[in-house]
Amino acid sequence: MQNGIGVRFWCLLCNRGVNPTLLAAKNPGNEVQSSLLRLVAGVGRDIDGLPERSEDRVHDIRVRMKKFRAVLHLAESALKRQAFAKADKLARRLKDHFGSLRDDDVQAELLLDLLNKAEALATAATLGLKCTSSERTPDTAPARKTCDALALLVEGFHLENLSGDEIVGAWLASYRSSRQAMSACRRDTKDDTAFHEWRKRVKQLLYQSAAIGPPLDKYAPKADRLAAVLGAHHDLSILTDRLVGNPAGSKAECAALKRKCLVARRALAMGRKLFAEKPSAVRGKVRLP
Repeated sequence: MQNGIGVRFWCLLCNRGVNPTLLAAKNPGNEVQSSLLRLVAGVGRDIDGLPERSEDRVHDIRVRMKKFRAVLHLAESALKRQAFAKADKLARRLKDHFGSLRDDDVQAELLLDLLNKAEALATAATLGLKCTSSERTPDTAPARKTCDALALLVEGFHLENLSGDEIVGAWLASYRSSRQAMSACRRDTKDDTAFHEWRKRVKQLLYQSAAIGPPLDKYAPKADRLAAVLGAHHDLSILTDRLVGNPAGSKAECAALKRKCLVARRALAMGRKLFAEKPSAVRGKVRLP
């Protein structure tokens, strides 16, 4: 990292061993801060590595910032509102800076999956998409600046008083909101916005479960599989929106709508298993060290 990042930040980067379990750590708040700093550092390395392996690095940057925002929510109770909002905004800006590259590539891949190659190429052309990896790279200077600003901000966090109980409370809030978002999807299985909101809640729960470790990491595998299915639903939703009113894309639109319906049913079936228990029942099973 450049531009005056603190000595403590560099020390944290050099310690890349296995993270202690958050709830068993002597100071959970400091461990949360270390996790946030490692995620920002990873983004910095990916940005500096562009344009080589552009597609992989862009994917990693977006995932790291999603994880960052999820872990940040675990510390929300210990942060001033302004500091939390600023960190969340910077992380979202970093993620979105590379978003258009990923979306275009996914839409092209979906067309190839839904149609034969000739039809996919023809439909993609009407949407301005390329059905081959283009290895495009956006201007990295703004992203580098945002990354450095985020690192400096997190370096100044004071999370020493963040307790394990507060971390569990934040995780339960994610579990509860995921469960509520699922209910909204069950009420209207054609509401793409509701499914997108559910996907965001599930991914937050996934990343928080993995970051916390035992006893909550057992929720991560099922949340990961559900998030993947909801991600497929989201990609299909974007594609169908782009195809609306496009005469050349009627066949692709029909195929995408049919698959989206099947994916929605699968997601709801998986969600019923993952969120079978009420939050109060889950909380009763969590035993803090």
